[in-house]
Amino acid sequence: MQGMDIRQNEPLSKHSTMRLGGTAAYAVDVHARNEVQEAAEWAEARNLPVLMIGAGSNIVWRDDGFPGLLIINQIMGYEEQQEDGENCYIAVGAGENWDSIVARAAAKGLTGIEALSLIPGTAGATPVQNVGAYGQEIAQTLVGVEAYDRQTKQIVNIQNIDCGFGYRTSRFKTTDRGRFFITAITLLIQATQNGSAPVGFVRIHGIHLVERFAFVETALGETTSLRRGWGVEATRLALAYAMDTLDLHRVEAKVYAYNVLSINALRRNGFHLEGTLREARSYDGRRWDVLVYSILESEMRAQRARDHFAPMGLWPADAGT
Repeated sequence: MQGMDIRQNEPLSKHSTMRLGGTAAYAVDVHARNEVQEAAEWAEARNLPVLMIGAGSNIVWRDDGFPGLLIINQIMGYEEQQEDGENCYIAVGAGENWDSIVARAAAKGLTGIEALSLIPGTAGATPVQNVGAYGQEIAQTLVGVEAYDRQTKQIVNIQNIDCGFGYRTSRFKTTDRGRFFITAITLLIQATQNGSAPVGFVRIHGIHLVERFAFVETALGETTSLRRGWGVEATRLALAYAMDTLDLHRVEAKVYAYNVLSINALRRNGFHLEGTLREARSYDGRRWDVLVYSILESEMRAQRARDHFAPMGLWPADAGT
């Protein structure tokens, strides 16, 4: 392939967050849709299996490797087109980091995908599994997919209605698995009203009403939202709901060891460090400990009394983390 650098014996560990796997016989980076077509045709002309991936965040490779051509999608691009004062189309290259797309849209005051923050991987992978979280899924905002069709050997546009979306699935994952190499997606999202924009989320999950315990998770997506006390306050509100309304005895939280701000927020809300899951998660090319924190009902109520907090989360704003 003229102008394309095909590498031999590519370590698959470079293309998985697990950092495991054998080698791919061949590998190539693609930066444009015509390169996807060229790479696929090169492999097919040599009767090689071909696979296109993004960041490899959801892949566990076999030790015996991959005997064909591995195409690494690095197609970038982000373009907004305002339809009116409310609706905005966003065209995104399939190789873009998904979480950065969510953050970029939220920073512009656009809503519709903010709950999908922190989902690892690239934008092109989101329609395959119809990713979702906290009541949102990509099928709700996706207008269409641009892809290379290996059957017709053409670049095609597939509209939302033809994607075969279901709960965490699509035609790209089932009936047409391996047929389409996604090169771009288009989203339709909305501007938030009155200039307000979501800055993050807090959730209580894994609720066990019989044993009276659950987990809490708080996340802020923008650096401009940090150190304002919002994470502390959101966690307090969630705790108050968990214990005043759900009548829970224990709430647990897990946090990466590098996330100092989240650790401080938990401590300020009375959480106690219980233990460490050593090197339990991978992030940014290395392994990190996960710290386990918890708070009991009696501890929360004691702190509430000391600091004069009202019940049901009606607590005063608290500056800081």
